[in-house]
Amino acid sequence: RWHLSEESGHAVPFPVTEKRKGGEAIVLLSGDMISEVEVLTRHHFSSKLQRMSCVIRSVSTGKHFAVLKGSPEAVGTLLASKPAGYDEKAKYLSKEGYRVISLAYKELRSNEEVKSARESRSK
Repeated sequence: RWHLSEESGHAVPFPVTEKRKGGEAIVLLSGDMISEVEVLTRHHFSSKLQRMSCVIRSVSTGKHFAVLKGSPEAVGTLLASKPAGYDEKAKYLSKEGYRVISLAYKELRSNEEVKSARESRSK
């Protein structure tokens, strides 16, 4: 329930309407809440890599992140540590006929990390 704001061009939650619930802020493991993001770089989906990614900046905190979605196999190889049961659950859901997409993010803590992530999608 997010969209691109026509005013700022940033991704923001949809407002509440009579018929639909509004979008919600993203709460990270650190406790940070993100309610507006600027997309800095978009690496479009690659069939070969089985993933797509973006480099974003939280407007409220100024922190940068690499965000990723893709096949559980592709995303799993990039995780620093997999959640317990990650592979088993992905296989189970696939066998049940579900289309499974994994999501991940990483905070980019230095200007060098941001620059590298914007220029290359290798990791």
